[in-house]
Amino acid sequence: KTYYWFNILSSYLDLSDTKFVAEIGAGNGNFISLLKYHSKTKCIVNIDLPETLVHCIAYLTYVFPNSKILFPNEIDQKINKEILANYDFVFITPSQIQQLDDNIIDLFINTGSFCEMNISQIREYFELVQRCAKNNSFFFNVNRVEKIPHAGKKNNDFKNIKPIRFFEYPFFRNNEVLIFEICKFFRLLIKDPVYVRLERIKK
Repeated sequence: KTYYWFNILSSYLDLSDTKFVAEIGAGNGNFISLLKYHSKTKCIVNIDLPETLVHCIAYLTYVFPNSKILFPNEIDQKINKEILANYDFVFITPSQIQQLDDNIIDLFINTGSFCEMNISQIREYFELVQRCAKNNSFFFNVNRVEKIPHAGKKNNDFKNIKPIRFFEYPFFRNNEVLIFEICKFFRLLIKDPVYVRLERIKK
C-alpha cells in the first residue's frame, strides 16, 4: 500500500528534491520509513497523538538507529528550517502544531486519519498545511470517501452520528489539483471507496 503511494508521488514530484516532509497521523511510521530510505529526505515531521508517537518512535529508531531525533518534550521554540536541517525526524503532538514555522514544508501527507476526526479538527490541519507548506509544494491526501467517526461498540446513537465526507473537507480553492480519483489499489482491498488527492499548494 505504501509503495503504491510512494510510486504515485514519484510520478508527480522529484522526491530527491523534497527536503522537508510532514505527515499528519503517520501511525507506525511505515510510509515515513519508505520516504526516508528511498528519497533521502533530510527531515520528516510526524504530527500525531502521544500514544501513537511512542510506537512510531520505537519503529523508526530501530530502522534508522543513527538518526538524529527531536522529541516533543524537547521542543521549546519555533520549529524553523534551521532546526529541521539538523534532524532526521521531528515528532510533535497536535497541541504543538503552532510551533511549526510558516512556508518550510515541501510535502504534506495524510493517509487515513482525517476520516477519524471531526470537521473542526480537519479544518485546523488544512489551515496548518496551507500555512506551513511552501508555495508550489505538495499535499497528498488519501482518505475514505465517507466514514462515521466512531470508536467502540455500536449502539443506537451510531445511526445519528454525522458521517465525515471527503468532498466536504475544507480544501483551498487556489491550489492546483493534480490527482483526484478513487484509489484503484484500495478497490482490491476493501469494500469502502477511498479517494486519492494530490495538490500543488498555491499562495
